[in-house]
Amino acid sequence: MVVIHGRMVARNALLNLAGQGLPLVVAVFAMPVVIGGLGPERFALLSFAWVALGYFSIFDLGLGRAATKLVSEAIGQGQDRRVPRIVWTAVVGQTGLGILGCLVLVAGTPLLVDHVLRAPPTLVIEARTTFYVLALSIPCVLVASSFRGLLEALQRFDLVSIVRATFLIATFLVPVLGVLLEWSLPGIVVFLVVAQALAATAYLCLCLRAVPQLRAGIVIDRSELRLLTWFGGWVTVSSIVSPLLVYMERFMIGMLLSISAVTYYAAPHEIAARLLIVPASLVGTLFPALTTLRSQGDSHRSDAITARSIKYLLLLLTPIVTVSAVYARDILGVWLGQDFASKSTGVLQLVSFAVLVNSLAFVPFTLLQAQGRPDLTAKFHLVELPIQILLVLVCVRLGGITGAAVAWSARVTLDGLLLFWSAFRLRAMSFSLMLTCRVPQTAAVLAGAACIVAIGAWAVTAPLVRVVFTATVFAVFVGVAWRYLLDEAERAQIHRLLRVVSTPS
Repeated sequence: MVVIHGRMVARNALLNLAGQGLPLVVAVFAMPVVIGGLGPERFALLSFAWVALGYFSIFDLGLGRAATKLVSEAIGQGQDRRVPRIVWTAVVGQTGLGILGCLVLVAGTPLLVDHVLRAPPTLVIEARTTFYVLALSIPCVLVASSFRGLLEALQRFDLVSIVRATFLIATFLVPVLGVLLEWSLPGIVVFLVVAQALAATAYLCLCLRAVPQLRAGIVIDRSELRLLTWFGGWVTVSSIVSPLLVYMERFMIGMLLSISAVTYYAAPHEIAARLLIVPASLVGTLFPALTTLRSQGDSHRSDAITARSIKYLLLLLTPIVTVSAVYARDILGVWLGQDFASKSTGVLQLVSFAVLVNSLAFVPFTLLQAQGRPDLTAKFHLVELPIQILLVLVCVRLGGITGAAVAWSARVTLDGLLLFWSAFRLRAMSFSLMLTCRVPQTAAVLAGAACIVAIGAWAVTAPLVRVVFTATVFAVFVGVAWRYLLDEAERAQIHRLLRVVSTPS
């Protein structure tokens, strides 16, 4: 039986963050090269290919997430014999669904390219070929999710992080290599598909080593399949609707404005949204951990981990988001040029703060699913979809790409409010423990620091003085946070973080 404790969650979150943070650094340097080499229109198509690689998970009917939950529960209850049955049942289902998804994308590519993306006539053939090639990766994406889910349930985030980091780095370096070698866009996507296939193979080999019982043979269990499909069915609703909510504006911008305008929106949105790797790294470890704790009836430890997770996200992300929003024009000017900055500054400012709200919402979202209520998160997304469609249509027409950022930010805020309200209402989160862990106090102090930085940056024009002022404000904040917002146990845990990473679980 796996014993869940805060130290393990911290270690796994750091491993997850490292596995996704390194590719982010690569992306910062790679994207200007790729944009310059491909041009706005081809880069827009590549960004849609990146979106598609993440969106293909809709074809798994939630089986990957469901497999992680059932395996975590089985481990928490000491029912290790169920694990091979759960995993192989999910993998066989994923394989069939992956083949079906491949055929659907192939059949729908002409409609997607000609009428949804409205690719220019000179790029129609190239765009169609790109999505035909991309369809081949769907079975690999789905099968990989089941094997990765097993490793996460076993708390082997070290292995998951290595494979994920390698694949994500390849996702950004392959286009750079393609630009340098003058490959066509379909040629670049071929190698992205190969990278995904290698990632799926690596997960399989690691699972066979971690759970030798899987080698006994493929077993399909109808009772496990029923449990997988019930949980997975609701997860599927979120898997279908959530990416639409996240990326809808890009398609609307392409339809209502131009495909080149997508680039001016997508680039700042991508760099701000990459901050979501922090909450994603955390909740990726929280989901199996909280599921195991709930199956063991340890709600107190679950509540404590949840409250501290929200607090740590606030402490880590608020300074980054503040700098990103306050100095948006400077950041974009240095990164992509002043012309790009003049068009995209508003997008980066709005999306940065929305990302903070979205990051905090990851915690109640994960907690509700760990508690066996994926139906609630799915219903919230269904309610938000028509609201988002109306917001995007109105805001893009009125405000262009900045209006699209307004619509995305408003929807994210609504989603966060619904998730927190639901978690407290169902007592999945403890407000008393939130107060004990000083979460509201942390939010108040951070809001004050952010306001001071914004006022100072507006009042001072000298770049060096602005940098020194901002650094001073946050240095003072660090001292206040260490002395008054963290308790002795949290300070001791932070002291141990570097040792925790290298310590076996």
